[in-house]
Amino acid sequence: MKKKIIVLTIFGLAAAGIVVFGTTTASANWFGGDDTNMVASLAQKLGVGENKVKGAFDSMRSERESQMQTKYEEYLTQTVKDGKISEAQKQLILAKNKELKAEREEMRKKHEEFVSWADTNGIDPGYLYSGFGHKGMQGHGFGKF
Repeated sequence: MKKKIIVLTIFGLAAAGIVVFGTTTASANWFGGDDTNMVASLAQKLGVGENKVKGAFDSMRSERESQMQTKYEEYLTQTVKDGKISEAQKQLILAKNKELKAEREEMRKKHEEFVSWADTNGIDPGYLYSGFGHKGMQGHGFGKF
């Protein structure tokens, strides 16, 4: 039974990571562009430097991630108190969560490198994605093929 709880918890963590990453991406793109375009547009409208706007976004994102981590740890602590998982299982979950976060950060860095490469070569990165919601798919699921 405890193995089932651990497996379900790990899958829950993975799903939460996907949701958090997706939500972060969606909120960063709510103006219809990527972070870079939104930061540049907002900086221009406010009459401040892009670095200042990017710093504010990064600070807000960091604060939000910290708050979410604290709430998650509190949830796990309560789950231990309720006898649903052990303290050792909680620590395993937190370690796996940290590992997944590091992997997401690495993917974020690779994405930034990809966007920079595309920009250097005069390519709109939207044409290189193969998933829904990107220019290559044209909203129909079949793209330009």
